[in-house]
Amino acid sequence: MILSAMTTEFDFAPAQKGFFARLFDRLVEARQKETQLMVNHYLLKLSDEELKAVGYDRKTLQAQGSKLSIL
Repeated sequence: MILSAMTTEFDFAPAQKGFFARLFDRLVEARQKETQLMVNHYLLKLSDEELKAVGYDRKTLQAQGSKLSIL
């Protein structure tokens, strides 16, 4: 009976991600952006008709940017 009367609730703040979890998230995000730039580079080589057939617009791809990198 005494134990049930002594229950307390703790209001914990949401746990923050650790250093390595944040580092990993940022590495993944950077690689995703780099990959999208490389894909855009190759998509821009297609004709306007081919881009339209696969659901892309040349102006949108150009606005997102493109990059070709060996590394």
